[in-house]
Order: sequence, then structure tokens, then C-alpha cells
Amino acid sequence: MPLIRFLDRKDIDVERWDRCVRQSAVADIYALSGYLDIMARQWSGLVQDDYEAVLPIPWNRKFCIYYIYTPRFTSPLPLCGNPATALPLPDFLAGIPTRFRLWDLDIRGGTPDQSIAYTKQFRNNHLLPLKAPYETLRSGYRSTYRNLLRQSRDRGYMARTCTDYEDIIYKARIKKKIRGMKADDYTRFEKLCHHLAASGMLESWETVNTTGERCAGAVFFITEAKIYYMLAWNNDEGRKSGASHLLMDAVIAAYAGSGLTLDFEGSDHPGIARFFEGFGAEPQPYLSIRHRSWQGKNKH
Repeated sequence: MPLIRFLDRKDIDVERWDRCVRQSAVADIYALSGYLDIMARQWSGLVQDDYEAVLPIPWNRKFCIYYIYTPRFTSPLPLCGNPATALPLPDFLAGIPTRFRLWDLDIRGGTPDQSIAYTKQFRNNHLLPLKAPYETLRSGYRSTYRNLLRQSRDRGYMARTCTDYEDIIYKARIKKKIRGMKADDYTRFEKLCHHLAASGMLESWETVNTTGERCAGAVFFITEAKIYYMLAWNNDEGRKSGASHLLMDAVIAAYAGSGLTLDFEGSDHPGIARFFEGFGAEPQPYLSIRHRSWQGKNKH
């Protein structure tokens, strides 16, 4: 009978863990040990048998209370493994020790028909497969986007790759005051970018005007399966000129026909969701669990 173990980070076989993640149909970057080591304050893992399936559990402790959380710059944490042999998500959740009294966990791997014994809701990510040629993908854009792209190019705006992703992070940090975002979150993210750039898993893009001035920028992570839209910035000129639209179109054109999937990271904010869907991205639901438990003995 399959067995699920809760392993602390020090007890995890990193090579087997990462192999399971990379060979999974999900294969999300957020489950790789290197990503978790940087972005999570602490993390452990639920492991089925000999790494047949794995689920990362980021956690921390505050005021003697252990809690589980989804780190910043991390989309839903994936349940990775072979779908034919992996146990269902509720079996994994049952393996979380009761010493974790608070859960604030986003997971990809659950389905609406599964019985989850915790407070939950389904939120949306957005994905765009890049198997088709560019012209086919472009035909799936909202018609107003195609017009905006033409006008932006006619005015001399151009999207291209760049190397100074640190400047894009800095500008995004100054412009966007995200509730709950701390300085440490950006520090960790920049460290992660350095780590991934050294491995050839990061690209940064910009849109410039006729004088070469940057008016939009974005940071993307790249794996064997996906391109992740991680962080974006634009100024007033970029917002009015459609610079972010031009940048996104350039990325889609560069990877059209590659077989990769563009992961927009999703949003339940109507305006942001509309931006993603304007490029043909489809919503993909994921599970958001909020759990509070103040009774019961500790289990490890």
C-alpha cells in the first residue's frame, strides 16, 4: 500500500525530489528544491513511497505557532508525480502534521469534485500553449490588441530582450505597493533571479521608445516545459502606448511553435485577467486552502 511520509528539508533526497518534479506532467519550477531553498523561509515535503510523488510544504514559525504558507513569487504549489500512480491530493493533505495550526496554501493538483476537509476556494491561473505557429497564436488575440500592436509599432516602439533585470525589479518594487509584500520578499526574488540566470533559466524583456528609453519591462523564468511571467513594470508612457502588450507579443512570437506553455501566473483581478485572456490565455483553476486548527496533539 502506498505510503506518504512528511520529511524535513534535511532528510529529503534532493536529487530524487527534483527528478520527480522534472519528470512530472506538472513539472512546475516552484517545486524544485533550489527554488524553495531561496523563496521559502523553511520547507519540508510530503513524499509518496520512493519519490513517486511529492508535494512541497513551505512553513515558518511565529510566536511559537507553526504555520504553512505560499511564498511570494510562487504560484500554486504543484503536486508532482505520475498521475497514474500518485495518490489523490486529500491523502497528501492528511499527512501534514497537526503542529501546523494555520494553513494558507495554494495548490495545483486538486479538482472541484474532490472532498477537501478544509475551507477552500478555487482561483484561476492563466495558461497559453505555444505549440502553434505565431500567426495562428496571433489570430487568437483580441482584435483590439492586434490594432494596438500595429499602432505601437507605427509609433516606433520596439520590444527586445535585455540583461539588466535588476533594474526592472527595482522599478517594479518602487511602483507597486503590494499589500503584505516585504523587503525580504524582493531580496529573495532577486537572489533567485541571480541563481536562475546563472543556469540559463531567466530572460528579461523590455519595450523601448524611439529614443531607446525603456517604458516597460518584464522578468520571465524558463524551464523545459514552461515560460513564467514573473514580474512586470511599465511607466505612464508605456501604459498609454501599449508597451506591455508589445512586449508580451514579442515573447509569444519568440517561442511560438516551441511546444512550451506560457504561464501568466493568473489573477482574479478582472483587469489583469482580461489582459491575459486578450492574448488567448485560458483560465486554469487551482485550489486555495485556508485552515485554522487550535486543538489536537502534535503529530510528526
